[in-house]
Amino acid sequence: MNNEANAAEAAAWNGQRGHDWVRRQPTLDALMAEVHSLLFDTARPVPGEAVIDIGCGGGTTTMEGARHVGSAGSVLGVDISAPLVEHASARAGAERLDNVVFHRADAQTHVFDRDAFDLMISRFGVLFFDDPVAAFRNIGGALRPGGRMAFVAWSMAEANPWFSVPVQMAVSVLGPVERPDPAAPGPMAFRDIARVLGLLRAAGLAECAGTEWEVALTPPGDADEVIDFLVSAGPAAGIIALKGGTDADRRTIAEKCRAAMDPFLVDGRYRVPARVNLFEARRPN
Repeated sequence: MNNEANAAEAAAWNGQRGHDWVRRQPTLDALMAEVHSLLFDTARPVPGEAVIDIGCGGGTTTMEGARHVGSAGSVLGVDISAPLVEHASARAGAERLDNVVFHRADAQTHVFDRDAFDLMISRFGVLFFDDPVAAFRNIGGALRPGGRMAFVAWSMAEANPWFSVPVQMAVSVLGPVERPDPAAPGPMAFRDIARVLGLLRAAGLAECAGTEWEVALTPPGDADEVIDFLVSAGPAAGIIALKGGTDADRRTIAEKCRAAMDPFLVDGRYRVPARVNLFEARRPN
């Protein structure tokens, strides 16, 4: 990664953020259960295939892929975060999944074996490339001719209360922040389906398609735990840090988030509506 924003992202994922995500891995997996199912219902890995998982995080999607492809197949999980790669490797070892390998690398520039994989998957792992065309061209070269891609990205923040609510509440307490470039690397970088399809085609991929899906995010825990997670692990945390927010500010933001999220609390559990973009493409034969 060669610009300041992405250098900062790499530093964060190899620092405290990476360790935080290791600690929160079970919570994140529960939160993303419906997204996880959507990705695998679309990707459909089959026994014997070689799969690459980009931005594999704590390894849940990689390990799921390994179960689908079986002992005759293999899965490579790639992530820029050393703490997450180490955690994923330990998890796979504990489950005795010997058809999985994890590698710390920047998928935009890493020299993959060419023509080596049947399928690329990613659950929100391709959103931080500073040059998406170069990244997808590089990943596409790792696919065999006819190899396919399936990955999921967030749609617009306004359609995702998990992102929009904490930002709105933090801003209401601490004041406005500069709005980022919607196309810049970040969680919402692929919110525009037409733009992403253009990137994929520019990277030389074929049969490119993108569709919006409505899902529910299902964070575990009681209301106190969920609101704490929402405020401490999402965009609100960045605004609090940027603005020098106090513990009192944080408590006020949490109270406001609790009130705004109350409509999504049913029988003591949250089901937060979300909108994601699901993309598919192939390497030409």
